[in-house]
Amino acid sequence: RQVLILFLVLGVALAGWESRRYSVMEETESGSSVANLAKDLGLGVGELAARGARVVSEDNKPHLQLDLQTGELILNEKLDREEMCGPTDPCVMHFQVLLKKPLGVFRAELLVRDINDHSPEFPEREMTLKILEASPLGTMFPLKKAQDLDVGT
Repeated sequence: RQVLILFLVLGVALAGWESRRYSVMEETESGSSVANLAKDLGLGVGELAARGARVVSEDNKPHLQLDLQTGELILNEKLDREEMCGPTDPCVMHFQVLLKKPLGVFRAELLVRDINDHSPEFPEREMTLKILEASPLGTMFPLKKAQDLDVGT
């Protein structure tokens, strides 16, 4: 009986630990809405303010804010995927929504999706190719590989 109660308590406690997932394109304008947290958490808009809700990111930087009047999760700044995560893919920012009175913690993550905002760059600005006049049609001439900060193809 005690084991059954222990599993029941653990199950209820862990049920609230499932992370909510959101997604945004990098370079989205500051002030843009990511999601309606009040709706996603099943809370009334007034309840967020009454319970002292706030958003805390893993790196303690104010990337996101919660509008207590509307329940909207809003971008505080443009996010640069390459600056945040470098070549790591996917780029995920973890954060929590903290509620006081009664205490509640909701984990969430924001996937910052890449846009093609960097041009490929070659290691050298200029390259000299010496091509013989007698080269057959369709001959290929390899170039040094260009570097691109964007992820993917």
